[in-house]
Amino acid sequence: MMKQPVRIVAQQQYPRCRLRRFLARSLDITLCSLLFTFITKIMGLLNAAQGGISVVVERQCVLLVALLLANAFFLTVWGTTPGKAVFGLHLETSKGEKPRFLDALRREWQVLLYGCGLLIPVCSQICQWISHRQCANGAVSRWDEESPLRYTVRDNKKLRYAAFAAIYAAMLVAMLCLTDLDYRMPHMGRLTVAEFADNYNHYLKMQSNAELPAMTAEGQWEQDGFVPVLSYQLDGEGHIRQLELSMPYASSREMTGLPLEMKKAASTIASVMVLSQEGVFPRYWTTVRMKTMFTGKDARAIDSWSKAGVSVSSFTRPDAMQVVTRIRLE
Repeated sequence: MMKQPVRIVAQQQYPRCRLRRFLARSLDITLCSLLFTFITKIMGLLNAAQGGISVVVERQCVLLVALLLANAFFLTVWGTTPGKAVFGLHLETSKGEKPRFLDALRREWQVLLYGCGLLIPVCSQICQWISHRQCANGAVSRWDEESPLRYTVRDNKKLRYAAFAAIYAAMLVAMLCLTDLDYRMPHMGRLTVAEFADNYNHYLKMQSNAELPAMTAEGQWEQDGFVPVLSYQLDGEGHIRQLELSMPYASSREMTGLPLEMKKAASTIASVMVLSQEGVFPRYWTTVRMKTMFTGKDARAIDSWSKAGVSVSSFTRPDAMQVVTRIRLE
């Protein structure tokens, strides 16, 4: 039995299927970003949760080079990229041959530069909007005009959009899983003081936070004299049941909010306790329940909330001229 040839519904240098071309490009970028994040996570080169302009710029440059080389390689070997293959789009020369590597590399560079704005936020969206309008008005994109390659459109089946949606959804789930790995603490569940200190130092390094000092294995600040003061309440097995931060305040007026030092330290420690219980997903999906908590007749609550089994309450002790934040495992 003879093999049936692939049906070609369009073969032109400048196809008007702008939506499919846009979605194919988006799929290629997302897939490359996902694989890049996975590889760097496994190798421990970059942490997706780390901040800082230098880390962002370095990551962006490496991603651009990887995307450029990967797409050029795919076009040279198969005449298409993963995103283009989903939508039945192929690139070939006027003789029906696969592109040469340098031609594919030149075209992909122009696409990233003029069509994607080098993936720079805002600039990328502007470039994509301009290229979309050009295609809608019948104009030729710069990378198509200067390229000797032409498109082959295999078919116009609507099922390809369903395949795109399924693949994109799977990649989003994979990205959430990778983010969960970034935010997962070294120790999970009930913590000893030493384990909590290790988690705190890990979180501090992960966030590149230079405003707070690290902790010793005893759960105290490495920087002498840093406030607020830390104290712990343990259960019978030596695990933390409650953590308290306290610092003095000199004003006799009623406080309307937490001091900045207390707010930074309390929010960081509470985040560590929440992430130590459930990982990253409750950080976004668990409902925050507001509470009103008082300790003693002279204590006035400032703020309180609970999340993922961690209860946080802040209040003043006017008799001791102290402001206190209590973090407790429910």
